[in-house]
Amino acid sequence: MGQEYGMDAFQDNEAATAREPLPGGPFKNFLAMLHRIQLDYPADTSPIRTALITARDAPAHERVIRTLRAWNIRIDEALFLGGKEIRANS
Repeated sequence: MGQEYGMDAFQDNEAATAREPLPGGPFKNFLAMLHRIQLDYPADTSPIRTALITARDAPAHERVIRTLRAWNIRIDEALFLGGKEIRANS
């Protein structure tokens, strides 16, 4: 869904396709490698923790969660910011 259709169209598309995993992007293989390393350790003592930070929010978050489950990739923390503006301290 391109930007030319707007946020409402994106949200409608994500709600309609929430049960369809996203296609693998540039980070899928990287996440899969991290996950393989994490499997060598108990979840509570793993030296590698992963966090997902995205501008998605409800209802688009559901597709991300279902995608990671379909890919069998563990994420330890997830922040769905919903397009909030983030300012770095200077």
